Amino acid sequence: MNIIKHLLCVLINLDAYIMIKLVIKAFALLLVVLAVSCDTKKIETSRQLFAKEQERLNTFLNTVPHDSVVSNPDKLNWKEYWTRQAVDTIDKSLETGLIYFEKETGTGDVVTVGKEVGIYYYRSVIGTYEDGEVGLSEPVTNYGTGNPLIFVVGGQSGVQPGIEEAVTYMRKYGKSKVIIPSLLDNKQYQTAIYDIEVTYLSK
Repeated sequence: MNIIKHLLCVLINLDAYIMIKLVIKAFALLLVVLAVSCDTKKIETSRQLFAKEQERLNTFLNTVPHDSVVSNPDKLNWKEYWTRQAVDTIDKSLETGLIYFEKETGTGDVVTVGKEVGIYYYRSVIGTYEDGEVGLSEPVTNYGTGNPLIFVVGGQSGVQPGIEEAVTYMRKYGKSKVIIPSLLDNKQYQTAIYDIEVTYLSK
């Protein structure tokens, strides 16, 4: 009887030992799989992210807006449409990346470096959304707040470089639409579209 009990204990201990070894092997295999998957998952470089941003911008600008969005009987794409609507256009896409469409020429003084300027704006970003299409986000704005964004052009205001560049093409009371790449905006790899109105300019 004692021999049988001894054999049973040995078998139980042996089974437990085998189970522990199997668990350890399975855990080790899981770690290897996770390590391999981490190695194969490539992190995109800044160059790749900027290239994707440029691709989205080109796709968007070449898109023909739907008739429900704007009146566009000639089926112009966005860039053509904004160019036709503009009083003047400054295309620096091959330099700083900024594209400026002047919607209304201001009647006041020209905005220059060193002057304090106040602006109201709408801001949207170009992105790829749930349906896989490239489009604009819902705009954010400071209209309705009664508080224009005030800063000194060329100063240490922290305002996006693209906005500072854009307002130097404007006059007081002028309105513009500006395409600003992320390098001149918030560096989040999404091109921004601003509608800007200059409402204040220091003497």
